[in-house]
Amino acid sequence: MSDNQRRSEDGNRVQRLNRRKSKIALFPEISKYQAFTILLVLVGCVLAVWFLTNKNSQTIYVNDTPFATIENKHITAEEFQNLVIAKLTNDLHTKVMLTDKITVAEGHDNIMHHETAEYVLAEICKTIAYTQEAGAIYVNGADIAVLSSSAEAKSLLDEIMAEYVPENATVLEKSFVDTVEVKDAFVDKREIMSREKVKSILTNQIIVEQSYMIAPGDNWWRVADRFGMSLNDFFEINPSITSTTLLKANQTLALMVYKPFLSVKTVEQMRYANLTPFMLRFIDKNEVAGLNLSTLQVKIFKTNGLVEEIKLANPTA
Repeated sequence: MSDNQRRSEDGNRVQRLNRRKSKIALFPEISKYQAFTILLVLVGCVLAVWFLTNKNSQTIYVNDTPFATIENKHITAEEFQNLVIAKLTNDLHTKVMLTDKITVAEGHDNIMHHETAEYVLAEICKTIAYTQEAGAIYVNGADIAVLSSSAEAKSLLDEIMAEYVPENATVLEKSFVDTVEVKDAFVDKREIMSREKVKSILTNQIIVEQSYMIAPGDNWWRVADRFGMSLNDFFEINPSITSTTLLKANQTLALMVYKPFLSVKTVEQMRYANLTPFMLRFIDKNEVAGLNLSTLQVKIFKTNGLVEEIKLANPTA
């Protein structure tokens, strides 16, 4: 064997020896106890990864307080909140806004502790805080009352106004004396009043002082009776008037009258020929002289059903 061959053979032996040493370093001999310990560690790691990734439950929180746990349906907080809003809207027949915060967290829990999503939804709707859309009545910018809806508020205002509109009358205009508005508002359900209570507030009678100009044919007892005043009250507020005083046209008297919280003003049209004797006192006879009274129309201006002024509608007739 030549020297080159010997050197090649020696090199091959060295390489084989080095490979055996590497295998021994990578896979050293271990005891059965060590092997069992390693197996337990591997099993524990697998279980930990499974536990962290296999989340079988979701906990529903209301204002960061756990409310209930359900089976994991991968529902988001926004989706569950929308379910609550939809159920409340359907139950109350009006829009709602939640004031409590709903959050959802996934986790791993004993499946026996899970509630159904439907049950949790129903229970949350019983306890969660919310505001609901309602109809607020404003008078001269002030919030006076709240009804269940704007439609109900408008219906009540129409009902109040209709009480001052005579049947079969030709009404040209009708409105409230004050600025009355109905606005949509989200309020706590405890702020919503009954229709009867709101009507009582808006029609509540208060006593106010007003002046009155004597028309031809007036006398003190007729004026007092017309405005619902007792004679004692009439003479007390008009100390210059006695039971023997003769009233003069255009003389001004003071009156104490009952006025509802909401006053209604109307403009009615009527034929001159249908005016009552009392109404005729509001018209200057000189204005109608020479006119065809059978076709003459007048406008009657009233507040809360009481005549305040009468004007000719077509004075050239």
